[in-house]
Amino acid sequence: VFPFGSPQDEEMLQALKNNATNKSSPSTAVSPYYEAMSLLHDSKNDIMVANEKCEETLGELLQKRGERLSSSSTSSSGKSDSKEEGKLASAYLQIGFLCGRAGSHEQAVYYFRRGFRILRRVVNASPMKDDVADLRRTIALSYLAIGREDMALRWYRACLRACSRNPGKTADILVSMGIIYGRIGRTTEAVECFINSVERSAAAAKKS
Repeated sequence: VFPFGSPQDEEMLQALKNNATNKSSPSTAVSPYYEAMSLLHDSKNDIMVANEKCEETLGELLQKRGERLSSSSTSSSGKSDSKEEGKLASAYLQIGFLCGRAGSHEQAVYYFRRGFRILRRVVNASPMKDDVADLRRTIALSYLAIGREDMALRWYRACLRACSRNPGKTADILVSMGIIYGRIGRTTEAVECFINSVERSAAAAKKS
């Protein structure tokens, strides 16, 4: 998950260009950010313009969703419905990313959570579960940006459970949690997180 407005933005754009000539697509979690960065780039870095375009797409998708739900032939193709729901989730995540870039982190939380809720229903295949888990980290970062350490920790814990079989990823999450615990004066929990992180890092190194 990429921090908002970081120097990694250019790397994301380059990865997007590389992906255009590559048959493999970005992961479920990262793809919306590539798309949002591309849209932002095409809009000459005008966040308002990029956001308006995303909201137009979201409106169209929500209208189509309403038509599908009211249609008597609904659910004739579960695969098609899943694809459309995936697009809807992606639109929410793109707007969340752009809100974060604009510093509107409360709005970012709203859109990220809506996108996450939809994507979690759609993505049940185990190879993609880690991608959905990564979105929890994004939501945690957004809560942290508005000073809600309690909610950030809640989402980090959820991410930790979802990534329990990946020692490298859990080590990173534990460091983030340790920093938050230290910030709010819960030193014992902070130390425990850092110790556990070192242990998970060692386990990851042995695996590789």
